[in-house]
Amino acid sequence: MLGTHNSLSFNKPQWWLRPFAWMARCQSLDIENQWKAGARYFDIRVKVKEGRLVSGHGLMTYDINVIEQLYILEELARMNNETCYIRFIMESNNNKEHVTSTYDTITSLFVHLNFLGLIVKSNWEYLRKSDYCVDEIHGYKFLTWKDFLFPKYWAKKYRSKNQEIDHTGKYLVLDFIEMYNK
Repeated sequence: MLGTHNSLSFNKPQWWLRPFAWMARCQSLDIENQWKAGARYFDIRVKVKEGRLVSGHGLMTYDINVIEQLYILEELARMNNETCYIRFIMESNNNKEHVTSTYDTITSLFVHLNFLGLIVKSNWEYLRKSDYCVDEIHGYKFLTWKDFLFPKYWAKKYRSKNQEIDHTGKYLVLDFIEMYNK
């Protein structure tokens, strides 16, 4: 079972941070193609921009409408009659009430998606718990400063090691999932 880390980081961030986008991008494929590559667990990081939920990763803000992406996953899960898990993480402490309210609405709307709770990244506090629980294992990384600066390099370097991980009964959460279908 596969999952994607920072699933919505495939787009361009705000223009002034584009020279540094390679440091925060963890996926090249859009959400539908991640599904086609085998992902059934999605790590959705959110920020609030002009009153709507968009994707973010650290300093980067991606102008990707999170609700639209969830509609795509909802339809894929429904059409394929497959289980799909969403880990929902707030990238900052800003707008907690807005995000919590939106989370409560979307968890009732998207009946084919299993949400694993609403988490604040800064302290990993759960603002909303979940009835669902999955075992996950993250792909092999050194977890040094280089890992955070060069995610695609490390995904390539440890591809074969990650493919050897016994993740039976667990979701293997990966950067650049397309590398694992070669």
